[in-house]
Amino acid sequence: MQRLDGYTAIVTGASGAIGQAVVERLVQEGASAVLVTDLPQTDILNIAADWNAHTHAVATDLSQPAGARELMHACNEYIGSPDILVNVAGAWQIVDFLDSDEGQWMSMIRANLLTAMSACHAVLPGMLERHSGSIVNFASTAGEYGS
Repeated sequence: MQRLDGYTAIVTGASGAIGQAVVERLVQEGASAVLVTDLPQTDILNIAADWNAHTHAVATDLSQPAGARELMHACNEYIGSPDILVNVAGAWQIVDFLDSDEGQWMSMIRANLLTAMSACHAVLPGMLERHSGSIVNFASTAGEYGS
């Protein structure tokens, strides 16, 4: 028996290297279904096809209100209420703070904060109802060291 037999999971930002590694590990550990998500302009649908028959993809922008609704619709269709949420989605801009502007700030807030908040907001009611679930949020060292 594998450690995650019978568990379902969501991975945001799954088209990146870290996201792909997380999905591969969930699959190796026996997760019964994994829903992977990333922005529409990524290759998430083709990437998901490479993992296994129990991996499904939704291309959506979780920084927008409609993104969380699309995520939950895909959950209901493919995996049910998730046991695990792994938020990997994020972005990085290399610019000195004093050279940055409000547009860049908002882009970073949407990519690095709102995506995780909307995914958590979408799955947490079901986890609380079941008194069970795990949420893992990835972060960057840029918050500690700056960029």
